[in-house]
Amino acid sequence: MERDEGDIIQCFNDQLPESDRITCEIIDIDKPRGVDIVLSSHDRKLTILFADDRTDRDSAIRAMQDMIAPRYQIRWFMESLGNDTLAYLLLSTEQWAELEKQFGKEKLEFHFQPITSESVMFSLDMDEVFGLIETRQKARTSE
Repeated sequence: MERDEGDIIQCFNDQLPESDRITCEIIDIDKPRGVDIVLSSHDRKLTILFADDRTDRDSAIRAMQDMIAPRYQIRWFMESLGNDTLAYLLLSTEQWAELEKQFGKEKLEFHFQPITSESVMFSLDMDEVFGLIETRQKARTSE
């Protein structure tokens, strides 16, 4: 379990300049999930909030976003919705602002959804996924 979440953190870290990388520490604990994951950078430290019985990728990605903000943003590439692998793009906040100027906020967020503390990606059930896909298809045809 913790390996997946640690791998996700490492994947995002690989996209950051070395000076901005996040340290990921996996600590064995006496709970059913077995581990805590602690992220740290410079003077910040954050223990990822997981359920007692499991770790999850959504929480890991939200925590990573929290650690790298406000300098960087992780966004979910929405065309990957429904695929067996979800895609993300990490850019500096300045780069996202430039793209927003070029394409408009609504269009940019339609394709690249910002990660927030409320983001649910891997924990969506199939009905929710198909509902989102249908909503996106309707929005696309009305453009």
